[in-house]
Amino acid sequence: MTDPADTTAALLAAWHSFGTAQAAGTLLAQDNLDDATLARNTRPVFAAVIERLRAAPSLPYTDPVGETVDGLVPDGFQSGKAPIPVDDPDAEPDTSPAGAVRQSILALAFELNALLPQAAEQAADPADAEACRHGTRLAYELSCCWQGRLGSYLNSARRDL
Repeated sequence: MTDPADTTAALLAAWHSFGTAQAAGTLLAQDNLDDATLARNTRPVFAAVIERLRAAPSLPYTDPVGETVDGLVPDGFQSGKAPIPVDDPDAEPDTSPAGAVRQSILALAFELNALLPQAAEQAADPADAEACRHGTRLAYELSCCWQGRLGSYLNSARRDL
């Protein structure tokens, strides 16, 4: 038997992670037109997150915006992680503070893709498992949006995510 507290913890972590990614994207969008476009492309993903994760019975009630982000990234900030590779292996990594935030959003999406499938397998309630599977797909879509790849969810008639 699985521990329902583990599923609840995973769903809460996903909820707050998506909220943090949304807040970070909003901050990036204020300084750069390219980032504003990427952040705007994530709106359907966050709308689906709100709908799909809230359907999980193990997720306690939470506000639509899970986190707020205040302050600036200090000059010389180093995330300590290597940049996540993008489609172009010859591309120069963006080492700016904004680039570090973008890479952190991608890293967050990657971590959600590792956490949520495990939570889905261990969920006692089928509705919790389904919410975790949707969250996994939406984390992938979030990473695609921030990499400028819009070939799946946003550009198709596939609205079943």
